[in-house]
Amino acid sequence: GHSTTGTLSSANDNTALGVSALDAVTSGTGNTSLGGRSLTALTDGHNNTAVGSVAGFVIAGGSSNSCVGQYSGGNITTGDNNTAIGKSASYRQQTGDNNTAVGKDALEGTGNDSHDNNTGVGMDALTVITTGDGNVALGYQAGNNITTGSGNVVIGNADVSSATGDDQLSISDGEDGS
Repeated sequence: GHSTTGTLSSANDNTALGVSALDAVTSGTGNTSLGGRSLTALTDGHNNTAVGSVAGFVIAGGSSNSCVGQYSGGNITTGDNNTAIGKSASYRQQTGDNNTAVGKDALEGTGNDSHDNNTGVGMDALTVITTGDGNVALGYQAGNNITTGSGNVVIGNADVSSATGDDQLSISDGEDGS
């Protein structure tokens, strides 16, 4: 990074490359930040990895998050054990743990979201999730209508019948939602 605002006396084993990357760290250890403004708010989180412009931008105290792609995990503040791979994956998730988003806009959310234990694989998978937990969506636009529902499983380009319902199963051919 270009400057450090933190006190590095207790921050160890951190690596940063990019303007303002990892520039607020005070006591965090084992963090890797590659890309302008990636992990720029991190102060005391541990073992986070951010690769891409603005990846993990506001993670302050979260630990063991992996954000790869522009804006991925961009608004996570204190969540732990999240994986976001792809542009804007888990972008609006603010808190929440153990989520996996793979694909552009997967688990992107709608704003200030808090959810746990979700898996979205595919572009736009679970893209409007806000507080639903334990959902699994595999495929392009899979489960892209789920907001607060929990325990749903969607395979293929399909929605569930209720965006707020729990324990729903939907399987389609993956092409047109049928």
